[in-house]
Amino acid sequence: MSSESKRVRYAEAAVAIEQQILDAMPGIVDGLIKRASEGDTKAAQYLMDRVLGKVAGTKHAPAEDPRAPGGEMPSLLDQVWGR
Repeated sequence: MSSESKRVRYAEAAVAIEQQILDAMPGIVDGLIKRASEGDTKAAQYLMDRVLGKVAGTKHAPAEDPRAPGGEMPSLLDQVWGR
């Protein structure tokens, strides 16, 4: 089975799941804000990072990312040889 047919096969389910996530977002954000206001520093940090443009799991906001433009990562050889 090709990956194309899987995309077509599961497209309707994917749309339904995305809608379910979107519908839950206001409650999730409200919960994070409540936890942050109660002193949960991780919730507060997550919210601040999102407001400032930093995506969870990254070290830098996209505009401040020191890597090469276009998201190109240096090759393993470049990393080993310091190029």
